[in-house]
Parts: sequence; structure tokens; C-alpha cells
Amino acid sequence: MSIEATVIIRNKMGIHARPATELVKLARNFDAEVNLIKEGKTVSASSVLGIMMLGSHCGESITVQASGKDAEQALTAIVSLLETEFDQDSQS
Repeated sequence: MSIEATVIIRNKMGIHARPATELVKLARNFDAEVNLIKEGKTVSASSVLGIMMLGSHCGESITVQASGKDAEQALTAIVSLLETEFDQDSQS
């Protein structure tokens, strides 16, 4: 059984290489299969290339889906990362 949440991308530059890498690192910390879904396309949250191929831009929505032992924790952590704009303000 999987759980999911839909989030609006807040990072002004969308999910490019740096945020995708952060997302992959976070997803790999959990015993869960995590996928990102946008406009009918599903990619693994453990693939930087896959995440970047979604072409997620600021203001667009993305669904985070998780299943497995740590699904709830993984979903919470990844949604939190997406909602905090990947600490974009501290990167300036």
C-alpha cells in the first residue's frame, strides 16, 4: 500500500540539478520506494536524471508517492524539502 501527497513547487528555479540531487540523497535515507508523479509521468525519487526529466517548474504541482517500511517518514521528509524551497534563500 502506498501513501501520497501533492505539493506545489516553490523553488523559483524549479527542480534543477542541485535540488534533484538533494531530493535523491534524502529519499535514499529511507527504507521506502518513493516516486514523483507529474502529468501522468512517474519517476523514482532515487534518480537525479529521472527527476530532472519531469521538468518541474515553480508553481507546478507534483505528487510524492511512497510505499514500504518507512513510507510515512519518507513522504513527510520529502514534502517538507519541497515546501521549504530547498533552502533557496540561503543559497544566494
